[in-house]
Amino acid sequence: MTNAPVHPLPARGRDVLLTLWIALLGADRLDLLGGATTFSLTPFLVLTPLLIVSVLVDRLRAPKLLDVPRPMMRYVVLVCALVVVAGISVFVSPDPSLSAQRTFLMAVQIVGSLAVVLLRPDVRADAGRMLPGVKLGLLVFLGFNVLQGFAFLSKVPQDIHIGPVVLHTIASKYSGLIPRFSGSAFDPNRGGILLVFYLAVLLQARESLKVRARLGMPWIFLIVVFLLGTLSRSSVIAAIILVVMTLLERTRIRLRPGSAFVGAMFVLLSAVYLMIVPRTFGILERASAPFATRFSVAEGSAQGHLALLKRGMADATSSVPTVAIGRGFGSSYVFLQDLFPGSRYGNYHSLYVSMFAESGIVALALVLLIALVPAFRAGPYRPMVAALAVFNVFYQLTTEPLFWTIMALSWSTLVIHHVSHGRRTEA
Repeated sequence: MTNAPVHPLPARGRDVLLTLWIALLGADRLDLLGGATTFSLTPFLVLTPLLIVSVLVDRLRAPKLLDVPRPMMRYVVLVCALVVVAGISVFVSPDPSLSAQRTFLMAVQIVGSLAVVLLRPDVRADAGRMLPGVKLGLLVFLGFNVLQGFAFLSKVPQDIHIGPVVLHTIASKYSGLIPRFSGSAFDPNRGGILLVFYLAVLLQARESLKVRARLGMPWIFLIVVFLLGTLSRSSVIAAIILVVMTLLERTRIRLRPGSAFVGAMFVLLSAVYLMIVPRTFGILERASAPFATRFSVAEGSAQGHLALLKRGMADATSSVPTVAIGRGFGSSYVFLQDLFPGSRYGNYHSLYVSMFAESGIVALALVLLIALVPAFRAGPYRPMVAALAVFNVFYQLTTEPLFWTIMALSWSTLVIHHVSHGRRTEA
């Protein structure tokens, strides 16, 4: 009597859970307990244990429970050290309770994303496994954008209650007038980087699946439109870095004659039209003014970001103990009440500066290693990691599941070269 074969692909139910997990990875506009607790119960916190348990049931029947790549072991050491260092800083925090909560949240997100990536080797081997989640995520993004539009027009309430679940529909505003559509994420910058992640998956899946380029274009077009709607400078820069690095890493970039002809004709006809109808320039200038102003380095919030970075570095180096262990993980808001009065979410708007100021020089070094090593080593997620590393210069994602998911994916697929008996091999 022989044992039944263990199928490498998960069952349909586990695929559904993975699709939901990817689609709702950044959905903090959904509070599944409707504010009944002191924290927001996001879909990530609910779906992650369900996905882990469902996969574990299948993996327990496999000959080998886990296949841990060698680079992933180094990642585990680094993130464990980071959590310990952040935990130590809690003892000097002016708000130890909140610092402890945020340290615990970061640990939960690290462990949850790591477990999913380790238990789903098919996902890290083939980005195409995430495509259903990406497509559903974009539809969810569209739905929330529509709700934010209606909320902006005061057609729907800012909080929609569906049983115990609350959907927050309020839209951020630029200059108090222009809505910034952020999809399922509260913050437009977090919504923007989620779109960049979706774009990275689409680009990688198209390459690995060897599908025709035009098959993914409608989804890519949707991402571009949504990304512009966030008015997020950091996300747009991250998207540009992602696309440029992806193109550079491909060994063959071919421009088909038909595509070149269509592009040339479009440019030519556009130029002729603008010369014949010069008033179009004025219309385009007025229509693009909000976007041009927003993405200018002289714009008010850009200058505010730079001022925050300078202040963060000054606070981080204010004393020897602060340099060593910081002021308490997640406690920046206490020292920035003059800029963010009454807010518990004020920070220095930079992962690196905030980590230095809150948890000290060792924490900064660990974060730099975690974020930058995959950006300089060969791997399928290197363009996304590079984009994320730059994004976090002017933002911070230390307590966002998306950040730790990308880190886990990148480290698990890292290519490390070493020399053995004079021969170069890959691990």
